[in-house]
Amino acid sequence: MVFYREIRENERSENVIGIGHRAFDQAIRQALHSPGALACVRGLKNPGVIFQIYDEVTEHSGTLQAFTVGVIVDIDPKQIRLLTDGELLDLLNEISSGSRSEPPDVTQSEIESAKSEATAYLQNRVKQLGLPFVAPRLRVHVILWPVSGKVR
Repeated sequence: MVFYREIRENERSENVIGIGHRAFDQAIRQALHSPGALACVRGLKNPGVIFQIYDEVTEHSGTLQAFTVGVIVDIDPKQIRLLTDGELLDLLNEISSGSRSEPPDVTQSEIESAKSEATAYLQNRVKQLGLPFVAPRLRVHVILWPVSGKVR
């Protein structure tokens, strides 16, 4: 199911659902309990995983309580790279919010593989980031998956 924020000229308003509709509310509940979200992005070259890094030990918390980082997974040559915060912002700014595309032709195992590779890569490099965390933990925030589908 795909949700749109606006009604097109040829659509009827009774076909639009939102907060308060049982299907929409159930989708929101399920999303809140999901460990991460999948966003399909047309024009993205390789999958990316955006992580939130936080300190599991809260008694030592300073001003920095969480840090967001991106990891790009190049599937073909199996190359993975960490995005600096500036590179992550550049990537997110490039994503067009107004275009829609068809869901990707990808399997759950391909998504899980990219997520696992990105997680392992970041776990091996999290200390190199120099964060002031006693026990840094990773949480997948969103998985960005490339699509080349037609615009809808």
